[in-house]
Amino acid sequence: MKYNTHSDIRDPYPLESNPTDGTNINYIGTGGNFQLTGKFKGNSIDWSRQDTSSIKIANPSHTFRFIVDVDGQLYTSENFKRDLQDAINKNNPYFNLETVAVIPLSLQELQTPNRTYDVGERYAEASVTSNLNTGGDSLNKILDHINWLSSSENQELRDINEMGSWSLNTTEFNPSTNSGMAVELTEELEKERLQTTKETTPSSQKQTAVSTTSSSTTKQDNPNLNSAENRDRGGILGPKRDKGRGFLGRLGRRD
Repeated sequence: MKYNTHSDIRDPYPLESNPTDGTNINYIGTGGNFQLTGKFKGNSIDWSRQDTSSIKIANPSHTFRFIVDVDGQLYTSENFKRDLQDAINKNNPYFNLETVAVIPLSLQELQTPNRTYDVGERYAEASVTSNLNTGGDSLNKILDHINWLSSSENQELRDINEMGSWSLNTTEFNPSTNSGMAVELTEELEKERLQTTKETTPSSQKQTAVSTTSSSTTKQDNPNLNSAENRDRGGILGPKRDKGRGFLGRLGRRD
């Protein structure tokens, strides 16, 4: 995700043009908040400021530009975290943990054995001996894989040997017994596939560890506008006229 500073956003209000240094002087950092002051004194919008100190960098070589929420712990790349912090330093409330992509990920779900995988492996006559989930560095391996998937510089398919190991137990098909090559598992595999599809269909959006920010607006009446309204209640077309004295009023009168 691209980081747009105040020099890049579409509306530089209340400035007439975008600043060149990425900082809009009307956006002020006040304690734990951002504040945008308007053209009229007393008008302002406040946003609560978010902290990036809890976001971890798993590998300095990562380049993905989003946040991964792993069981409540946030991870991102070094450059992306630097941009989030820069937005705070320059009082930019539009680039924060709520506006960037946050992907929830559960290691427990990934590491829990799944019957569908077991049936699929037996159908393929293969036994997986290691994968991204095995070993004490499984989290780093998973984040490395996510970084690989998000990079446009990599080849279309990743070398499978980089993701795990397996052993093959292939057999030959016996037409007389209709067995071998795991054909006896065909129906069982299809049942597991249909059941898994029902169980994994999300029913609601998963919550992340990102805290929701709040905002408030303060507005003062424009004294110039009020005096103009009090001077002429008739609006831009002039004062209201007596219905009985106009042309339409005469049409309804009896002489």
